[in-house]
Amino acid sequence: IPDDVLHYLPFDLLQNEKEYVLQRNAISYGNAITSLLELEKIPETDTPEVLAFAPSFDGELVENTERQFGRLIYNDEEVERISAFYKTGTFTDTTATLQNFMSKASDYKMIHLATHASANDAFPDYSYLAFSGHSEKGNILYIKDLYNMSLNANMVVLSACQTGIGKLQKGQGMMSLSKGFYYAGAKSLVNTLWKINDKSTVSLMQYFYEGLSEGKSKSAALRDAKLKYLELTDDDLLKHPYYWAAFTVSGDITPLQDSAFEWWWLSLLPIVILGVWLVRRKSQSN
Repeated sequence: IPDDVLHYLPFDLLQNEKEYVLQRNAISYGNAITSLLELEKIPETDTPEVLAFAPSFDGELVENTERQFGRLIYNDEEVERISAFYKTGTFTDTTATLQNFMSKASDYKMIHLATHASANDAFPDYSYLAFSGHSEKGNILYIKDLYNMSLNANMVVLSACQTGIGKLQKGQGMMSLSKGFYYAGAKSLVNTLWKINDKSTVSLMQYFYEGLSEGKSKSAALRDAKLKYLELTDDDLLKHPYYWAAFTVSGDITPLQDSAFEWWWLSLLPIVILGVWLVRRKSQSN
């Protein structure tokens, strides 16, 4: 539970005798003990699916605004790789609109947003995530918009720049996009502390969801994803903490429960019991 400017520091990049803390510990974060306990009380949802968004941007100035969103070359590949581990409702390019997000978000247990974001230090309620298109309702999701939403998500991954920073508020911690998603009902957040690299993020997120699908806690899955990235990356320049350390996990870090997987095993239980009974009966008769 960091204080003041320590909110800006991912602790796993600290070093002890040239060894990252990451190599010894899995680290997660929270604003307060009480808030963490409250998050654990939120009941689980039964939909083990991921809602994934990868909007497209042409790099041009958006009409009637001062915003210019550069092209994200790899964000569609990022969300496609998630489907190797979880059933995924994927919205890419022109379908990755704010309207589709608002209509679908409450139906999913996991949400993954690979897009552009902006942290507003002066007016934190106007920090935002960007979506495709220019509908009547716009393509920008502000923190203040999240106050009117109701999510059932066990986990929200904000795979965009600076989603975990904003304005430091005394007694409340960091007023960021993450804070808005917690207010809307998310149990845990994966966010970033600086501008991230589009390409390296693809591998990190692939390894992260692979770990989650194996039953690891969210903090352990993120730690192992970073270690695997460092192990499999040949270029020493790309091993710099800039490329992997921005991602942090906060909130309820317990493993995701796949109810479909649990029921599959429960359905086999009567067969197992019958098999044991037949073996014992045959043994006794012999």
